[in-house]
Amino acid sequence: MSINVNTAMDAIGTALGAISGLRIFDFRPGSAQPPFAFVDFPTVTYDNTHARGTDRAMFPVLVAVGSASDRASRDEIGAYLAGTGSSSIKTALDSPGVRRVGEATPVDLILAGGTYLAYRFDVEVVQ
Repeated sequence: MSINVNTAMDAIGTALGAISGLRIFDFRPGSAQPPFAFVDFPTVTYDNTHARGTDRAMFPVLVAVGSASDRASRDEIGAYLAGTGSSSIKTALDSPGVRRVGEATPVDLILAGGTYLAYRFDVEVVQ
């Protein structure tokens, strides 16, 4: 079975909608007001299992808040990094047999001339 990238990006964006107050894009936006999250294009591994059994895609989901030098940004990103809870990216996106959040990595995100404190969440989809 193969992965439909567009459908998977839409589904991840929809799942992120469970987090109140987070602006969601199921594609890379040209500009956005923080806090925001977007689904970026995946790395795809074909033939993850025998002879076209499954494919695997790793979708980067970027979650951005304000300036990295702002304490309020640290507190805000901490809520999104929590392993559980209503603001947890992992809680919103993990779906047994469908999606799994495996890792979160800090990044400085530059978008429309602004630099934001952000984390890249690696979301694995296997189909």
